[in-house]
Amino acid sequence: MTTIRRKSLTHRCAICGKVYYGFGHIAEPVAPGRCCDVCHAQHVVPRRIRLVVDTRAEQRERRE
Repeated sequence: MTTIRRKSLTHRCAICGKVYYGFGHIAEPVAPGRCCDVCHAQHVVPRRIRLVVDTRAEQRERRE
């Protein structure tokens, strides 16, 4: 199986600045725009998890 890389599918990561192929991922809340797979896994997903955990902790504090 051969992977065809087209110029139209090349993008620059909003977090690290490297070029990636394909659609990428939404980089929010780390940066506006889209990011590569590596930055998504290392930066975006942990930040989103942290936001959910912090929000739930705040909600619990308000209920007490």
